[in-house]
Amino acid sequence: MSRSRLSPVQYLLLSFLLAMLLLTLAVVNATLRHTEDLLQRHAREVMQYLVTSYIDNTQRYLEPVAATARLGQGLMQTGLLDATDDQSLSSYFEQQLLSHPQMSGMYLGRDDGSFIFVYRGASGLEEKRIVTTPARRVTIQVLDSSSLVEQSEDDFDPRVRPWYQVAQQQPDVTWTRPYLFFTLRQPGISAAIDITDEGGERLGILGIDVELSAIADFLLQVPLSPQGHALLQADNGDIIAYPQYQRSTHQQSPQADAEQAAELASLSDLDTARINALRQQTPLLTLSSEET
Repeated sequence: MSRSRLSPVQYLLLSFLLAMLLLTLAVVNATLRHTEDLLQRHAREVMQYLVTSYIDNTQRYLEPVAATARLGQGLMQTGLLDATDDQSLSSYFEQQLLSHPQMSGMYLGRDDGSFIFVYRGASGLEEKRIVTTPARRVTIQVLDSSSLVEQSEDDFDPRVRPWYQVAQQQPDVTWTRPYLFFTLRQPGISAAIDITDEGGERLGILGIDVELSAIADFLLQVPLSPQGHALLQADNGDIIAYPQYQRSTHQQSPQADAEQAAELASLSDLDTARINALRQQTPLLTLSSEET
């Protein structure tokens, strides 16, 4: 039984149908590519908006800290606040902490090693005071309380702390990199500013602490997509805030847990799908100064 051959008209019709099929596939493929490009471009625009929003919100969160440091500098340099009167300074620091919940402590360190510090302690606002004349003496007191505890083994020296050293190099407010607070044993950043008299002699370095946990809590309050994560990283790789990340403490002692909590996490410590994707993106969201 012989096969019937296709007529020229049938060949032409089949070729036409095949060409239409290929053209349809090409159009669908081009449409999908165009749609994908549009979606990716839109996603990039949304992400850029979110990053900008987080930068702006973080700057607004930290700006009162920098403004408070400048205010303190102005009051001391004009003599309206006596930089040598620890009691007046303590009262002033207390009021500032009550007005600014993001601040965990405010202090003044001097070139002779003396120090006055008001901070949020376990029992409320507490004061740490170091006097160096006629002899060195370190005391801790809960404000609004008569209890005064002397710390004979406390070897704190403000002159060697990061905030003291960086502030001597800049005329305006300077932000430190993340480091471990000496008294609170919590990681954080500090805003510091140099205080000088009319003759240029240093009266001290004024500093304000902000705990990293406070910044992380703040980031959780900034609106973000349900599956979105926010990470704030310093230019040296230390993580300033990553509220969605919790380091594993499985089968560790309480002491080990406390030591790990006090350590500064680095981007290299994290191994998640989001972080691995983030490593491919530059620049990362950083906070190296008040303006960036």
